[in-house]
Amino acid sequence: MEEYIKKLLEQIRFEKAHKAIGDEIRAHIEDQIEKNMSDGMDKETAEKSAVEDMGNPVDAGIELDKVHRPQMAWEVVLATLVVAALGIVIRVFMESKGLLFFHYVHYAYNESYGLWDNILLFWELSEVAYFIKATIIGMALMLILYFIDYTTVAKYSKVMGGLLVMAFVLNRIIKFWLYDHNIFNVQIDYSYALMKSIDIIDALRPLIIPLFSGIIYRYKGQKYKGLIKAGFWIIITLVVQYSGSVEWSILIICMLTELTMAVMKGWIEVKKKPVLIAMWSSFIILFAHYIYRLKSPLSPIHTVADEVIRVYLKDAKLFGEGKIPVALGINIYSIALSMGIVIAIAVAAAIIGLIVVGLIAASKTKNQLGCVMAAGCLSWLAGNTVFSTLSGFGIMPDMYQASFLPFISGEITYDSLIASYAMFGIILSIYKYKNAYAEHVDISLRVRSKDFGG
Repeated sequence: MEEYIKKLLEQIRFEKAHKAIGDEIRAHIEDQIEKNMSDGMDKETAEKSAVEDMGNPVDAGIELDKVHRPQMAWEVVLATLVVAALGIVIRVFMESKGLLFFHYVHYAYNESYGLWDNILLFWELSEVAYFIKATIIGMALMLILYFIDYTTVAKYSKVMGGLLVMAFVLNRIIKFWLYDHNIFNVQIDYSYALMKSIDIIDALRPLIIPLFSGIIYRYKGQKYKGLIKAGFWIIITLVVQYSGSVEWSILIICMLTELTMAVMKGWIEVKKKPVLIAMWSSFIILFAHYIYRLKSPLSPIHTVADEVIRVYLKDAKLFGEGKIPVALGINIYSIALSMGIVIAIAVAAAIIGLIVVGLIAASKTKNQLGCVMAAGCLSWLAGNTVFSTLSGFGIMPDMYQASFLPFISGEITYDSLIASYAMFGIILSIYKYKNAYAEHVDISLRVRSKDFGG
């Protein structure tokens, strides 16, 4: 039997799939051996017959090689390109109408410059050009993550998660110190560069989501001790990343979603129903209190923002430009005012469609770690889309301008836009290895070769 399996696996070039295939073939042969023995064969004859029934190992291996080679989810890539192109079209339209603000500067043709100098100036100051550059960077990152085995991310999840937490704490200390010393009022260019360097750390926030799936996977087999450890990571994230914004709420929702799946799949062996009820009830109470504070007179900024949104949406048209207050960024609210409510709904539907395509691709993996990690990444994209759409149509409070629309928004900083592509890069990696890993995989910290590529 083992010789048969060895010869079969030699035909399969994708070595990461060897263990899963070997275990599956071995289990199948052993089942057949038991059946043969129950039919009256002795063990040696039963094994020989079971192996012969499997057919030629070379031919079988060649066929399995076709199935288990790394694959790209081209439908995901194509759908992403379509949504990226949609973002460019929206920007070109709105910039042609003079509806965008960007970097506190506006492009104007300078007659003292040559044509090429003016083209370069436009490229530096144009919101469309910055969006295209950020999109290219995002897609490059998506492809890089495609080539990285997602189990490698899980393997070092605790280490990277700890470093992220320390970076967030240090970043917050530095930010408070700079504000206390009024550093940001020294000079616009200097303050922008300084703020941008701080935003780079803030942009890493979504990374805690895929890392958290690897962290809780390490608690597999533990009981309430594992649940407490997982809860500790959520609380730490809640405290050190608190920003009073929708982004903070979405991070917690994504982590709770991953923990819920871990409990449901039996990674953490606790009484499922009471634990899940207590977990989500706590979040709902916290979130409801947060919404209540935003709608109270003590939050005049948000009250005014919500009133402004509703006032101008009353004059929005189904198609075409409505009443526009000032220059706008790119979000559901601005698209509805400048292009029409129907177009805004269509844009939101296109992004939701892209997320569904990613969900279908990720669901094809049989590995539990991949399923949970994909659920976290897709929850982040879906959460941002839902919150942006609801606040953009004035259905829920603005929540510190919850205007980020995955793959579409950007404005002065494009960190979240790039993070959108990073999430899909992880989805592509999960799809790539969908036939490589069995239901469970070993992510212990042992030296393992070929973590990149396949």
